[in-house]
Amino acid sequence: MSIQGNMDRRVSRRTFPGIGGMSAAALALGSRSALAQQGGSSASYVPLADDPGGVLDLPRGFQYGIISEEGEP
Repeated sequence: MSIQGNMDRRVSRRTFPGIGGMSAAALALGSRSALAQQGGSSASYVPLADDPGGVLDLPRGFQYGIISEEGEP
């Protein structure tokens, strides 16, 4: 078996979407099973602090700055 034989294979426009769909499904199912092995989601959520300006609630210690407001040039 030579490497040259594999290099000659081309992906047609008809098979490319199928390969992409199978790849996406494999990634989605693979990540789900990896999370299940860890005992659930690895994300930990912290409560949000109320924003006095009423724009964006963030976890304590985080801050934001407004660059421009909607409608401003």
